[in-house]
Amino acid sequence: MPNEEHSLEGQSAEQVAALAQMSDDLLRNPETRGPFQRLLKKHNPKLALPEIDTEDRVTEAVKPLVKKIEEIEGRTVVNAAQETANTMFENLRESGVVKTRKDFGELVKYANDNGFQASSEKGLTNASLHRAEETRVAEPTPQSAASSFFKKPDEDAKNFMKDPTGYARQKATQVMDEIIKNRGRAAA
Repeated sequence: MPNEEHSLEGQSAEQVAALAQMSDDLLRNPETRGPFQRLLKKHNPKLALPEIDTEDRVTEAVKPLVKKIEEIEGRTVVNAAQETANTMFENLRESGVVKTRKDFGELVKYANDNGFQASSEKGLTNASLHRAEETRVAEPTPQSAASSFFKKPDEDAKNFMKDPTGYARQKATQVMDEIIKNRGRAAA
């Protein structure tokens, strides 16, 4: 007894004709032809479909060549990248930015970590300058300048600590008096 789910037995002539028309439409449409034939082949692998069988054989025959081409292209890209890196290293070494390959590798890592363009000499040079500025120690303030600026006589220091505002007014008054006293001398 045939499988009733997949059988056309018991179907009306109109239903069979509609299924045949739908299959014919799918096979005539270039966008659905291949997927429909693949679906038929998947359902019945022994079904002879020359277009699908030929395509599968060609794909299988070409697969090792495609793989070999991809490997060669990958090696070409790697070689070009290594050549570019070697050229950048030589140029940066000549300009004194780096001294060794280790320095170059550390600089590239620093540039990547800190948002500099590591794929160009200018970016690596900027990263080198930035790293040098970050690691440079600030110049210490000379102690003699700081001590003479802040050094106050003992009596002045006591008055300043007691009443800073009054001390400032007193000093300002002294300076003003001195300016007024010296005005007459400059005119003469």
